[in-house]
Amino acid sequence: VEDQSQYHQRLRFIASVLAEICTQNPQIAVICLQEAPVKKEDIAVFVTSCLAFESLRPFAQSLADPNVYTSWGLMTFINTQRTTYAVLPVDLPSENLKDRIQQVQLNNASETRTITNLHFPYESKHQPQKMACLVFEMMHQHKTAFSVMGAYNISMTQKDVLKYLRLLGR
Repeated sequence: VEDQSQYHQRLRFIASVLAEICTQNPQIAVICLQEAPVKKEDIAVFVTSCLAFESLRPFAQSLADPNVYTSWGLMTFINTQRTTYAVLPVDLPSENLKDRIQQVQLNNASETRTITNLHFPYESKHQPQKMACLVFEMMHQHKTAFSVMGAYNISMTQKDVLKYLRLLGR
């Protein structure tokens, strides 16, 4: 159990780890987090901590964009020196998925790509395979290259994955 001061210290540490990763890998264009801060004060600490590092400053524009944060702690931020972006609306048939799926479309000279950041509910009682199928259907609708990352909190068999990839036509 952390108090607020300890949590802020952890956010500063996470920012330093991300900065180190981006220093070693300057080609990184997108960072997706799950269980990221959700309170305004905590987000402000995280953003300020990130911007203290040169390697994270190219992400400044998206870090300041409230649309890259969800109430379930998803955060997708983008190096706007490498690509432009738009946070896409996500229309979900289930309230238990609200703010658990975030989609961002990246556009640069060579391609358009949809990034899906998700945090499925823990435990199988929420029918995780149905949720996975929903995500695959959403990706199929965009008809762009795509990447999916997140906290899946489910286990899928190879057969399940192949079924969803066939659904995508890939």
